[in-house]
Amino acid sequence: MTTATARIGHTSLYADDPYTAATTLAELVGGEVVPFPPHEGGYVCFLDSQRTGWGDEFVEFYPRDVELVPMAGLTRPQFSPVPGGRSIGAGSHVNIVLDKTPGELEKMCARVDRPSDWRWAGLMDVWLEPKLMVELVPARSEAGRYV
Repeated sequence: MTTATARIGHTSLYADDPYTAATTLAELVGGEVVPFPPHEGGYVCFLDSQRTGWGDEFVEFYPRDVELVPMAGLTRPQFSPVPGGRSIGAGSHVNIVLDKTPGELEKMCARVDRPSDWRWAGLMDVWLEPKLMVELVPARSEAGRYV
């Protein structure tokens, strides 16, 4: 097996209620939620509660009424209100592979009481809120072998 030379460290999603979306995902994956310092009202869900540093995987959740724009004269982005009061981020989602069996994923989803269903064998759609979905993929079969 070859070792990957690149990986995704984090992704950013828009949510109507960033805190609830982040805490629901944390409950599903065993993660930890902290406020997102660059934007009040944003939250980060670390995918593992045993954080070790800059290499930790996480998902940022922003309110739908802001967008990232370049800061004048710099490459660093800033948050700015979306013009016209629009809401953005529909259709954005993330696929997360968990060291769980399909049955364990079903139990986790039942515990957080969010709509979820298997799109096909090996990929479960979980709705964190009405317009925000994540895909959860079990890394193990019911027999314990990796699939």
